[in-house]
Amino acid sequence: NALLVEDSTNPDASPFVIDASGEVIVRYTTTVATQNYGVTALTGSLQQHGTVQSASSTTIFNWSTSGASSANLILNKSLSGVIGTRGAVTTAGNDLGAITFTGDDGTNFIPAASILAEVDGTPGTNDMPGRLVFSTTADGAATPTERMRIDNTGAVGIGTTSLTVYNLRIGKTITGA
Repeated sequence: NALLVEDSTNPDASPFVIDASGEVIVRYTTTVATQNYGVTALTGSLQQHGTVQSASSTTIFNWSTSGASSANLILNKSLSGVIGTRGAVTTAGNDLGAITFTGDDGTNFIPAASILAEVDGTPGTNDMPGRLVFSTTADGAATPTERMRIDNTGAVGIGTTSLTVYNLRIGKTITGA
């Protein structure tokens, strides 16, 4: 029902487990739930645990000789609901992907900050307008609040819902479109 791979000279020291639900766990034996950028509990299908930075870090390498080639982390979103079947993301505000930074409060992992990518306009064929939303959690709070937004036109809002276009030139800010 589960696959457990461990070091025979030091069992349970750094196991690799695929549990009965198909979750992959590295350096631990069971999955641990956390919070996503919102407030819902989330148990990831791939978890890597460690007590030092190198044991709890994932590194992606690209050994290409091309300067145009890079290592990538790609988050994909479809509204199909069926794996392998396409379903167009068609609505402004649909979440596309998030990176959430959490800390343990002694009981739960609580979000401290997040970066969220959302649809920002009306998508069409070969057209996916997007925005980035940067959020942080205030002292005394348990959920992140939007602090900065970059919309699909490049306009930026910091601490406000009013967005401004900034053209940056060698250390000098010029406002206006």
